[in-house]
Amino acid sequence: MYSLVYIAFGYDEHTLSEIFEGEKVCLLGSFGQREVVYPEDLRIFLRKTYKEQKYKYSMPRIYVDTNVYRDLFEGRKDRFRDLGEFALFTFRQVREGKYQLVVSDWVIEEFKRNCDEQVINKFLDEFKQGQVIRIMKTKEDEQKAHELSPSNYSDALHVVLAKKGICIYLITQNLKHFAGFSNLIEVVLPESL
Repeated sequence: MYSLVYIAFGYDEHTLSEIFEGEKVCLLGSFGQREVVYPEDLRIFLRKTYKEQKYKYSMPRIYVDTNVYRDLFEGRKDRFRDLGEFALFTFRQVREGKYQLVVSDWVIEEFKRNCDEQVINKFLDEFKQGQVIRIMKTKEDEQKAHELSPSNYSDALHVVLAKKGICIYLITQNLKHFAGFSNLIEVVLPESL
């Protein structure tokens, strides 16, 4: 028996199982050429389970590019603006319960090239339970990123992971780097959130 029935488009069972922390997931609906059909008892939608789980997954999710974390922790500024303040604004939105923050191991890897990994992990641990969702990249994610943009693999991987995390926005100061991905996910500045 499935503990959760989830209606989604563009995500396979494996991806959703990762997102929903190993719960068995049943997909109902049409996915490109493939129709997924399950026995009638699963279509009843398990209203009790749905009500119990709904609060966990109803909040919009955001994925924050590594540069925004660096803006915050390094106090970076451009010629006229304090980028750290914009970063802080983004994370305040999560603390206030407007969004869930999806953090990938790729963000952590990039961050630790320039800063102490303990700084970001401590920061993320200070959020309330359920406000931060951690996801891990897979070989499949890496392959998708290479296919998406061999010349901009690093940012393509962020896009793939944001999609994997079912995020509505990818937050970055590097709009130019993500311009080629705007058809896949909405890319916004921290101050525009």
